[in-house]
Amino acid sequence: MPAKSSQVKDFDWIIFYSDGTTISNHDKSPFELDGDKERGTVQVIIQPGDTPRDPWVALCGVHNYVWKDIGNGHKWVGVNDFGLYQYLLQAGPKAVVFGETISNERFFELFREAENMCGVKNTFKRWERKP
Repeated sequence: MPAKSSQVKDFDWIIFYSDGTTISNHDKSPFELDGDKERGTVQVIIQPGDTPRDPWVALCGVHNYVWKDIGNGHKWVGVNDFGLYQYLLQAGPKAVVFGETISNERFFELFREAENMCGVKNTFKRWERKP
């Protein structure tokens, strides 16, 4: 599991799975995650935000997460099924991980763990693609 607080800043992303395990860019590249299905499904992905006001962003609540260049580097992005199909039709290597609905209690337990790992409460926002 990644270290807490100050050392978390060295991570590009950390994935929290439904079984409580985590994996990060220090463990594998996004393109090597296929064999991790035994861990359960993706519940929360944390990665650096785009502004100093949002130092960490939590992605959650979607069933498909794709690794793509969003204009300022590669990041995990939550997409719906049509967004997944569009992504898969584009040229180049692909990385996709999947989430699914779990109980609210378990989800918020994992979400609080992600918050605690970053050392400060309320540093997250539920990230949605902005118009």
